[in-house]
Amino acid sequence: MHLVLFRDWIRRIYATRDDELGCEEVFDAIASYVDMEIAGEPAAECFPRVLAHLKQCPHCSDIYLALRAAALLEDQELARELVELEHPDSH
Repeated sequence: MHLVLFRDWIRRIYATRDDELGCEEVFDAIASYVDMEIAGEPAAECFPRVLAHLKQCPHCSDIYLALRAAALLEDQELARELVELEHPDSH
């Protein structure tokens, strides 16, 4: 178990880049990143440094996953409401 954690830590160190974003910058961009993903737009291409940071930072990755899950649920709820508006007698 410790070897796996150590390898992950080493992988993260070697994957760092000079032009990396910090957590605060990623936090400012993460909602736009998720919105683009949910809309089927190329978020990773538009925000490559955000993606690189998410691969490196477990804290920001956790925030991203929680925000994405909430956005997907909201998107599904909105889709359900639209169907109900189109077919009001389907209850």
